[in-house]
Amino acid sequence: MKNVLIFSILFCTFTLPVFGQITQADFDKIRLIVNEEIKKEISNSEKRMKEYIDIKIESVEKRLNMLFGVVIALIAVIAIPQIIVAWRSSKYNELEKKVEQLTQEIQTLKQQRIVSS
Repeated sequence: MKNVLIFSILFCTFTLPVFGQITQADFDKIRLIVNEEIKKEISNSEKRMKEYIDIKIESVEKRLNMLFGVVIALIAVIAIPQIIVAWRSSKYNELEKKVEQLTQEIQTLKQQRIVSS
């Protein structure tokens, strides 16, 4: 029984500081600590978010560059044959005109030859 009484008194002395009151200064200190921790968490979260966004933007830029290259390649594949065909047809038209002129000259020369003979 003596031991129980000693332990009870001992435990009561440990619990006496628990009944102390918190002052306004203590609340202010707690508030400052909490605010600092919140600011740290917010800044860390912002850093992680910026890094994530930067990574996503880089991947989108890579995809856009690849897509731009594909579009340029398609334009080249489609446009170059068209240009070649147009160039050849213009050369062909020039040759046809020359042949017509030469044919007319031959015809006129034949007629002159017939008339002179």
